[in-house]
Amino acid sequence: GAFLLDKKEKMKDSSQLYTTQNPPVTQKTPPPDVKNWSRQAKKKEFDKRFTNVKSAHLLWRPAMEELSRWINPLRGVFDTPPSKRSMLPDYRIILDDHATQATKTLSSGLSSGMTSQTMPWLRLNIDGMEDMQNPSDIRAWLDSCQARIYDMLDKSNLYFCLNNCYEELGLFGTGAFIVLEDYEDFVRGTSFTAGEYYIACDNKGRVN
Repeated sequence: GAFLLDKKEKMKDSSQLYTTQNPPVTQKTPPPDVKNWSRQAKKKEFDKRFTNVKSAHLLWRPAMEELSRWINPLRGVFDTPPSKRSMLPDYRIILDDHATQATKTLSSGLSSGMTSQTMPWLRLNIDGMEDMQNPSDIRAWLDSCQARIYDMLDKSNLYFCLNNCYEELGLFGTGAFIVLEDYEDFVRGTSFTAGEYYIACDNKGRVN
């Protein structure tokens, strides 16, 4: 008993060795109103915010690189030259693919359970609609808008982007894609992988 106690007292705290420590908690303030700022002031504020979000991202990059290497080398871009991004990774380094299959299973489950392309999963509503005049007309208008949204989703590639985002969530804990206007499909999405973007939160903890 004395030997174990003495050994425990000599053990060092290994948490200081990790490179993915959480950044210190700071008091968040509301974002500044930049409407009347000059172009130079806006650029200075942008550069400041960009540096902050990049610094926060670099704390997690080593962990993301390890997840990409041992689970799915096709996910994540970390200082890789464009000439080598088209090269297929060597999957022989993955000795156990349970985690790889688990991320794909999670992605498929979220896609079919939350945003299935073959089943309705979105319903528009207005709080207190029953107390408004002509609620049946309002319901008909909402159903019409809802049908247009489903039609837009079917014509675009957003379901593909959602599936990619779900797989990124299972692997890295976060995912991102952007939706832009498109003259042919009305909207078009572009998926991102870890290392291609930085994210930040507002004073309420919402990603903005």
